[in-house]
This record gives sequence, structure tokens and C-alpha cells, in this order.
Amino acid sequence: MTSKKIHFKVYANNIDVSLIDIAINQLQFHDVDIKATKPKNFDLKLHDVVILGLHSLEDKWVDPAIHAFNSNDNTFIIVTDSIDIIVASTLARLGFNNIYVIPNELQKFKSFLNEVVENFAIKYKAELDEKEKFRFDFTNIIGRSHELIKTVNLAKKIAENHEVSVLILGETGTGKGLLAQTIHRNSPNATFPFVDIVCTAIPVTLLESELFGYEKGAFTDARNRKLGLFELAEDGTIFLDEIGDLSLEIQVKLLRALDNKVIRRLGGIKDITFNARIISATNRELEKLVEQNLFRIDLFHRLNVVSIKIPPLRDRGEDIIILAEHFIQEMSEKFSKPIPTIEADLRSFMLKYNWPGNIRELRNSIERAVLLSEDSSLKLDDLFQTADEKKAGLVRKDSKQVELEIEYEKMPLESLTKIYAQEVLQKMNGNKSKTAKVLGISRPKLDKLLHA
Repeated sequence: MTSKKIHFKVYANNIDVSLIDIAINQLQFHDVDIKATKPKNFDLKLHDVVILGLHSLEDKWVDPAIHAFNSNDNTFIIVTDSIDIIVASTLARLGFNNIYVIPNELQKFKSFLNEVVENFAIKYKAELDEKEKFRFDFTNIIGRSHELIKTVNLAKKIAENHEVSVLILGETGTGKGLLAQTIHRNSPNATFPFVDIVCTAIPVTLLESELFGYEKGAFTDARNRKLGLFELAEDGTIFLDEIGDLSLEIQVKLLRALDNKVIRRLGGIKDITFNARIISATNRELEKLVEQNLFRIDLFHRLNVVSIKIPPLRDRGEDIIILAEHFIQEMSEKFSKPIPTIEADLRSFMLKYNWPGNIRELRNSIERAVLLSEDSSLKLDDLFQTADEKKAGLVRKDSKQVELEIEYEKMPLESLTKIYAQEVLQKMNGNKSKTAKVLGISRPKLDKLLHA
């Protein structure tokens, strides 16, 4: 991804700015180029962030700052070494909300800088480079089964109209998130943000504030206004993954947002319009949840303008072998090993196996097999740790054991951790939320571990 630049402009003449410089230098974002200067005037551009260092209201930058603040939409941050309450209250009355007393509030200042850059990175992503565009091209969806082709053709039609809400249905591991991104990247709004929200990865108590944001003072520690993910997705796409697990309370607020195309920040009194496509996904049967009064029927109809069902891997026939060969080549390159062939008994078994974890399970199994195999061909024993049980279709669902056969002299700890996580994921039938709970880590940390 091409980097995007954010420019911190520091204006100060009567206070020590060394702590400000340190705070900016400690910001680290791989996809954002962070620049800091000390200019002579208020010549502001779109993505500039103003840091005003003040000792008193008589400082020379106060009047130019007030004028610039009233005529620009840039973020302004006040840093002062004065504990005079009159200074802070006067600035607050003028509309400056982000005020920090240094060094007392240095940590809060650093946290806010980090939040500013995070929001910037989401809202102002650069245009996709050629590699990224290629990755999310419909032609790169692997497979030629009839069911998959139907799914892809429908997704192509949907991508052309950015106004249409989409509901993607499919079992765990079928590639719902990848399809959602591909729809977005092939839409007229491809260069605008794609905001991926895993509904189960955010604690219920924080979900509303993450989705819709909050105003300063909305709750304890809400020192500054925070934009919600819906605002940050403006003109782009909001992807609500695992939508079937939302609480009824959040469903009500989500329905209001979708019906009226407005959101209201927590603690706010003003409705804020947003313009973004909604793509949602679930591995659950929403109709049954509606019957059980666990999912609102009006929200279901709002999300289900067009639905796309991704077929499970077991129903895709020869696609299983095509995908396996693709993953073998990918993993061989990753581990700098010769590309092995697939032995006949393994090929036959792969076509008969149920693949409860779908493409994710296949990919993880191939990754482990290529890493551990020492031969020029992959055998059934390479693909599954419990090969005999798999052959007989008798893998015990109640088994609480994971067996890893590894060569300790060749296996780094980092790879072992990933393989163990993959094994637990298979035990949980591809359910990442349950896997993260068993491993005692967060869902985002599990995703990072599996994709390391």
C-alpha cells in the first residue's frame, strides 16, 4: 500500500518543545509517513495537524491560531506549560477542545497523537498500488466449479453499484471477508476506505462507541471527541463481519443508522449523515435467529437487499485440488523449498474429506505439510497429524488433545506457536472466536498469529 503523509506543524516560541518532538518521533505507523516542522506562518493544507505550544494568552501565535482555527477544518492541539485555569478555560470557550498541560499530561498527549494518526490512516488511505489491485481482482478468485462461478458473477454485478447493501452467507473459512474486499475494490468507490469490523472482536460495552464514536465528556476518560468507524468509512465500504452475533440493543441502533443514513455519537445531540456501502457477513442462519427472536426481522431485510452465498469447499469438487496446488506453490516459495507433488491417495482423500474449516483449513493444512515434509511429494500423513483417524472419518469431536510431530532441531518457536494455533482452530471447526478464547488471547492477536 502506498504511504500517505500527515504533517504536524508545531508553532511555539515561549515553551520548550522537546517533549512535543519526542512524542511525535515515537509515533510508528508502517503505512503513514509522519512529518513534523516548525513553520513561520499558518499556511495550512488538508492533512496538516496544528500543535500550538503556549505559555500564556499573550503569546504571538494566539491570534493567528484563532483566525486559522475558525477558517480551517484541520485538527488543532494546544500544548501548554501553564497550570493557570484561566488559560485553559479561555481556549476552551474559543472552541479548542484538545488542550494538554505538559509535562503533567504528556501520556494523554501521546495517546491523542496516536489516535489522530490512526483515524487519518483509516480515513485517508492512498490509492491502491498495482499489486493490491491485482490481489483483489475477480480473476484471482481460484476455482472453476459451477457454484463458485455463479457466486463470482453475482458479486461482479453487485460491485458495479455502490449503493446496494450486500449480505454474504457462508460457513467459517469460505472467504467471506476476501469477497467483501473484492467487491469494494472493484466498485466505483475503490479508492475510499474499506473499514473491516469484526462484530465479535469488539467487547459489547465498547461496540457502540467504536461504531458511532463519542463526544468529549460522554463518559469517564472521554477527554476528546472520537470519530466512529462509520464516519471513517465515508464514501467507502463498511464490512460488518459476524453480524449474526450482534446484541439486540446494538441491532436497534444499527437499524436506525441504516434506515436514516445518520449516526449519533455517544453523548452527542446532533445527527451526522454518512455515505458508505454496507456489506455484512455471517456463518449463522439469520432466518432461524429471526424466528428465535435473536435477530430483528427489520434489520435482516435492511441488510439482505442482495445476498451472496459462498459454497462450502466440500461442494466445489476439483476446486479443492486447484486450491491445494496453489497453496503448495505459495508455501514452497514462503519456506524456500522445492514444490512437491500430491500423491494419489492424498488427492483422493482430499476430494472425499468434509473440510469443516473450508479454505482456511485447507490452507493451514498445506502450510504445515509443506513446512514439515522432507520428501518430493506430499502424503496423507503430511497433511494431517491424526491421519489414520481422518482416513476412517472418525476424528473424535470430543478429543481435548492436540498432537504435534515436529523435528525440534529444525522448528523455530515462532513457527511452532503458529502451528499449534492452527491445530486448535481445526479442533474448534474453524471458529476463530472460540479458538482465541481457548488460547487465552484476543481475536485480533489470533488473526495476526495465523497470518504471520
